[in-house]
Amino acid sequence: MLHRSLTWYLCVFVVDTVAWFYLRHYSFQFHRTSFLAVFPLRPFSLLATNRSPAKTLTYWHRPHTSKTRLPVLFIHGIGIGLYQYIDFLADLNAENSQSSPDGQVGIIALEILSVSSRITGEAMAKDEMCAEIACILNAHGWQRLVLVSHSYGSVVATHLIHAPQTARKVGSILFVDPVAFLLHLPHVAYNFTYRKPTHANEHLLSYFGAKDMGTSHTLFRRFFWAENILWKEDIQDHRVCVVLSGRDRIIDAKVVGAYLTGADDWSLELDIWEDGVWEGPRATLRAAMLLSYDWIALP
Repeated sequence: MLHRSLTWYLCVFVVDTVAWFYLRHYSFQFHRTSFLAVFPLRPFSLLATNRSPAKTLTYWHRPHTSKTRLPVLFIHGIGIGLYQYIDFLADLNAENSQSSPDGQVGIIALEILSVSSRITGEAMAKDEMCAEIACILNAHGWQRLVLVSHSYGSVVATHLIHAPQTARKVGSILFVDPVAFLLHLPHVAYNFTYRKPTHANEHLLSYFGAKDMGTSHTLFRRFFWAENILWKEDIQDHRVCVVLSGRDRIIDAKVVGAYLTGADDWSLELDIWEDGVWEGPRATLRAAMLLSYDWIALP
């Protein structure tokens, strides 16, 4: 863990403010909690007229008006919050606009601030997290949804799939670079918390991700692999797509892909799953978005 300077948190404040303007431009509404619950402070939250029905979780919401398609619940990964997903949310917003004869597909994008380079309360336990998310979903009348998660967000998605109050709401599932599969193997724990970085992307991941105060506390004090692991048997009753980046520096994409597409006898065949050209995280998220469109239709 490394302590950050005020200059760093000033940069976080600027990025957070930019994200706020973009999301408002794309017709998302912010649902706030206490103004003093997070540092850097978020002055724009004082302008928000909507208060989160949850005690801790903040989120961005676009109303759901479609009668034939399911809304989307998006859970981000470790980083700097929703700023890095603006393009993805904008594309999803544009493709499912209010001008559609069927209406627009609703979106709820949660903010997991404990892994977003902020000073805030400790990460919630899984039962508390699921209860707060269920409270949000019920407040908006969402009875069934498409669950989309990226990286660390797959851990929260795992909890939602297992929790009785949210499991029945989960329809189709889209995982992008999930860390929840095969957590009993050393790849995630070693690569994110113990590996000495040698490449530029590993240094970025280590300094801006793993060594952040909130992220470090979450992973070392609030992360339990036995609770967070997801087996393919847990999702066999859902329509599921998993998008893996071949150059992922946290998970072993080939092993995860082989596990998900392999036989039930756990035989490891590394070359049987579809591979393609990796074109960067934004391209990966956009590809994931396109794969999810066919699943938004109600069964």
